[in-house]
Amino acid sequence: MKCFIVLLTIFLNANFVYSQEEKSVNQTLEKMYLKLKGLNSLSYDLSRELNYPSNNYNAVSKWNSNYFFDLNENPIGFKFQIDNSTSSYIFNGTEYFELNKEDKTYELLSKPQKEDFASNSYFYNSIITLRNILPTLIADKDSKKSVTDTLINNKLYQKVKINIGKRRIQNLGGNFDKMKTEYDFIFTILVDSENNFPIEILQSNNSNSDFIKTNFDNINEHPNIPNENSWFYSTYKNEYHSTEKQLQKSNLSLGSKAPNWKLNLLNEKKVLSLDDLKGKVVLLDFWIKNCSPCIENIPFLNELQEKFKNKDFVLLALNSYDSNEKIKEFHTKYKLKYQVLTNGNLVAKNYGVYSFPTILIIDKNGKIIYLQNEKSDENEIESIIKNALK
Repeated sequence: MKCFIVLLTIFLNANFVYSQEEKSVNQTLEKMYLKLKGLNSLSYDLSRELNYPSNNYNAVSKWNSNYFFDLNENPIGFKFQIDNSTSSYIFNGTEYFELNKEDKTYELLSKPQKEDFASNSYFYNSIITLRNILPTLIADKDSKKSVTDTLINNKLYQKVKINIGKRRIQNLGGNFDKMKTEYDFIFTILVDSENNFPIEILQSNNSNSDFIKTNFDNINEHPNIPNENSWFYSTYKNEYHSTEKQLQKSNLSLGSKAPNWKLNLLNEKKVLSLDDLKGKVVLLDFWIKNCSPCIENIPFLNELQEKFKNKDFVLLALNSYDSNEKIKEFHTKYKLKYQVLTNGNLVAKNYGVYSFPTILIIDKNGKIIYLQNEKSDENEIESIIKNALK
């Protein structure tokens, strides 16, 4: 009896500590959310480091970001001007355009929808991401959360650690994407205790030492308002000229005929063309080596290959520009069970693919029946393949 009481006491105390800690974490997250949601405008410098020791890869990207949350009829709820060393990205609520500072070209997309911004890398693990995902994180019962105080240069910060399992936060923070990875996604957010602003997001996992670290510097709640003319692409037409490339997810549309191509198969002295695959359902996975979502897609694609390998189905990974040596290393490391096509840059351009990964499905008659970038729905893809095979 005494033993039972002791065990019960330990159990109750453990649950009390857990509930108190979860409450403390959520209080920190709620304060941050109220801070971010109450903003009318915001600017900051974003620096993102991708460090993948497992893949011998490291890269740093930087942007200056300016946001204005003052539009009602707007697919994403704000307009923005974002700059890096090579480009400017501007959305005025109805038009989105990119200015290439190097070749002095611009690309225009009129009346974009929310999904047109979903794969833009400057939103990945940004303050915008947090602003939108925080209510979901606070309410989520499947995440493991903790918070600790930490001093950095004699300044107090709160370090919030959240293991969200085999899920990934969407770039715009609308929700989670379920992943079929062997590891959990872990986010560590460093929050300024004085003003409740996040200053760093560290994305890691429980399998290896790979990480993505995003830092926010020079945060300003009241940035200077840009000149009115700077919001319109017509202002730049004397300095920049239009490019032939269409700024959209693809130059092709559903139901259109997929253009033929001829490409080399990795590890085989063989050329394969789309015409060779007539009468088969073909899934093309456009990918590049240094692309985290591309890597995260592999378990699902392997699963599709195993499930439909004895059907009239062909799954091909089309690499745009990595060297054969790097592709072979990648193929071995991540145990791809499907064939890889190399030197696919011109094919990607011809198909209008400019973001990775992009998945495209072609039916037995050579028509495109599915086309989507990195936020592809796994259940939808499998259902489309099954129907196309009937």
